[in-house]
Amino acid sequence: PDLPTKTHSYVKVDLPKHLKKYMDDLWARYEGTIKEKNLPPFEEFSKIRADLASSRIDSLIELVEEHEEDDIPLVVFSAHLDPLNKLAERDGWKKITGDVSAIERQRIVDEFQAGKLKGVAVSIKAGGVGLTLTRAWKAIFVDLDWVPGANQQAEDRICRIGQESNKVEIVRMVSVLEVRLSLLDWLQFKLR
Repeated sequence: PDLPTKTHSYVKVDLPKHLKKYMDDLWARYEGTIKEKNLPPFEEFSKIRADLASSRIDSLIELVEEHEEDDIPLVVFSAHLDPLNKLAERDGWKKITGDVSAIERQRIVDEFQAGKLKGVAVSIKAGGVGLTLTRAWKAIFVDLDWVPGANQQAEDRICRIGQESNKVEIVRMVSVLEVRLSLLDWLQFKLR
């Protein structure tokens, strides 16, 4: 009861043509495997997830710039380093990843909480526990971790006791892929 209301929203990002082609090629290669209720190799999933995260960087920077113009402090989470590294290049931003020492993490948190930083870019694994970033009432997830509980823990870095805002907003970036299904495919999908 002491926590603010948490809402979730989504920002749609267009899928680049080269990535769409790659995904189409994967579908062609593994369609039979998937229809047999088996999964493609883990490495393929990992690669496409990393590529999707990287493909969202330009849209992320636009979102961040809009929030900076409105003086809204942000925490940005990603399971991948490319988006975090890009944000760390910006003035007023620092990043927390597994490579950052515990002392430096706390220094970054203290700077952010004191209003000396515009935002913090945080890897979901490294920043999912032990950090209080309640100066932000808004977090952007570029992508998600494999483990749903890790994502929840990351959200809770801003949605915790001490949050002064009466609202917390979690924004998730999603890539838009136009999918054409035959009527038969659609019916099979709906009947599952």
